[in-house]
Amino acid sequence: MRRPRPPLLSRLGLPRGGAGRRTAGLLALILALLVLIVGLNEPRPHPMDDAVGPAGPVGSVRYTLKVGIYATNNHALNLEQPSFISEGYFWMRWGADLQQFLEQTDIDPDELLMLENQVERWDGAVLKASERPKQLNDGTYYQIYQYSKKLYIQNLTLRHYPFQTLDLPIVIEPNDQTDRLLFRSLRLIPDVDNSEIGRNIGLPGFVTQGWSFTERRHRYGSDFGLDTSRTDVPPNDYSQLVFSVAYKRSIWASIWTMFQPLAVTLAVVILSPGLASNLWEVRLAIPTTVLLTLVFLQQGYKDKLPELPYLTYLDKIYAIAYLITLASFLLYLWGANQLAGARAAGDENAEPSPQLLAKLDRLDHAFQFWALVALLSLGTLAWFI
Repeated sequence: MRRPRPPLLSRLGLPRGGAGRRTAGLLALILALLVLIVGLNEPRPHPMDDAVGPAGPVGSVRYTLKVGIYATNNHALNLEQPSFISEGYFWMRWGADLQQFLEQTDIDPDELLMLENQVERWDGAVLKASERPKQLNDGTYYQIYQYSKKLYIQNLTLRHYPFQTLDLPIVIEPNDQTDRLLFRSLRLIPDVDNSEIGRNIGLPGFVTQGWSFTERRHRYGSDFGLDTSRTDVPPNDYSQLVFSVAYKRSIWASIWTMFQPLAVTLAVVILSPGLASNLWEVRLAIPTTVLLTLVFLQQGYKDKLPELPYLTYLDKIYAIAYLITLASFLLYLWGANQLAGARAAGDENAEPSPQLLAKLDRLDHAFQFWALVALLSLGTLAWFI
């Protein structure tokens, strides 16, 4: 006659009967409270009134300023403090109406624009080709500059790290000293046809994907002390140019440098159930060693990144690896207790029964199968969430 299986609580090592149910209920309540406390205390982002949106067609405005950029070199990339150094040339071309405005307001053309994402105002250099702007045959004015500036990487997103696309922007806005160069009065026109990047624009470890040059409308979230309720005070909107160079890590290089150590370590965990069940000391030692290895591997690449309020794709893969390693430890712990219980019930030197060894083998094979399924399915899902 087949013996009935012991209750689940007993198999998990919890006391049977009402005491076991109370213990399980208490553990579930503690877990639910922890989830609730973390959820209630999760910081919420402050709503921002500062916004950047599409610029729309130029239409009829008082002044237009055409700007071009030739970026020769981007270097000194620092993701921990998101910044880089850009070097190259930029030029401006404007009409007689804007030149007349500059002369009337005594504004030097060199002070007409500013780099909105410049990190350190005192650092870097901007050198102009001639002391005064050139007047071309069509009556427009022209000036070219050579620049070297340390810039901040705006809107850095590392959710798909290490497979993300990295955009290094140069953000240009009017340096409005008169409140007369707002969006409705001055539009910056990107000189897309003549802008370009140089052959030394590449970054170590990245593949250059191309560049873009667009105009946007930047609305500041403050009136800077002016009374915006008055009808004669316009909103603080400015034309903004963004010249961005896109980079992407090599997929193969990322796999070999960042995923290969993790894959080999995780393979040890998934293959470890192949050890004989009676080698429980060796089996229990594997997950603990792997956990320490995973911590050091993860910390090695986290040191190169800034503090992020979200998990990167690689973080999620490591989280899956931690769960699989913990599951293997629980499996080996349970198996060791089963073997110890079988020896305690019979002769201490007797071999475990074939039925028990077959059961442990079935669980080992099931663990290997479901560990691979979890790794592939959760790893794919992690890319989209």
